[in-house]
This record gives sequence, C-alpha cells and structure tokens, in this order.
Amino acid sequence: MMKEEVILQVIKIASIGDRVHFHVQLPGDARRIIGLEYGVLGKEGVPYDIGMREVGETGPDPFMIVQPNKSIGRLSLQSPGSESVFFENTLLDNRNQVLNEGISSISLQPFEWTHSRKREEISFSVDNNTRFIEGFFQDSFGVDEYESLQYNLHLYLWIEKCNT
Repeated sequence: MMKEEVILQVIKIASIGDRVHFHVQLPGDARRIIGLEYGVLGKEGVPYDIGMREVGETGPDPFMIVQPNKSIGRLSLQSPGSESVFFENTLLDNRNQVLNEGISSISLQPFEWTHSRKREEISFSVDNNTRFIEGFFQDSFGVDEYESLQYNLHLYLWIEKCNT
C-alpha cells in the first residue's frame, strides 16, 4: 500500500532576477514524485511610481477588469545523475481570483491538494539511489513592476511513499 506526503522547500528571493540552485531531500522510502504546488509569501517591495490619479476620476469596476497573469519565474527540477529534466515550467501568479474562475471552491473544505490552485501533476519514478532532487529557479516576478522585490517562494513537492 502506498501513502502520500508533502515536502516543503522555501526559496528566498532577495532581488529581481535572482537565480537560485537548490536541493530537495527525499525520504528513503520515496517511490514517485506525483505533484507540485507553489505559492509566494512574504512579498515586500517598492513598486514603480505610476503617478497620482486625478481627484474625482473614476475607472471601471475593479472586480470586472481581467488582468493578465504574472510570471513568477521559471522552475526546473531534475534527478541528479539523470540527463533529463522531469519538470520545467513557468510559475504563474493568478491575478483574477476575484472573478472566481472556478479554480477552487470558496468555502474551506479538505482537498486532495494543499492549496487547490497553482498545482502541477508530475509522474516521476524515484530509484533507491535517489536521495535528493536538484532544482533551479529564475525569478521574473518583479520585472516591469517593482524597483526592488523580496519574497519567499514555497514549493510543495508531493511524493508517493511505499509502506513497509
């Protein structure tokens, strides 16, 4: 019988465009990597000054404006000694959550995933010699919006373990 577990990896981004190499240690009974979730926490930055609005100026209803999603950065994951990258993708910040795109339920309910959004399914078998996963992240979150930006990127790596 198999059971699932989540491993948390926190990546500290200190400036716009940071490139971070990291390792995620796997438990000895890990058999497969089955998913990935992510989130940005602790964001602190200085946005570009876009000027003041005129007094009395009205705009469209902010709840009806569809904004493009923002690229957080590019993430790559691979097993050491393996030539192939098993996960590579651009992580996105959903800027239209107020429009309730049907991505997740509004009420708090238990889900198969920890956050019910910003998730990717992966199917990668881990052999007995693999004790960690190598990762590379290149930040692009603050580009064209911030003069400076720091945040923590939380990666939640779902693994399947073998019960012994």
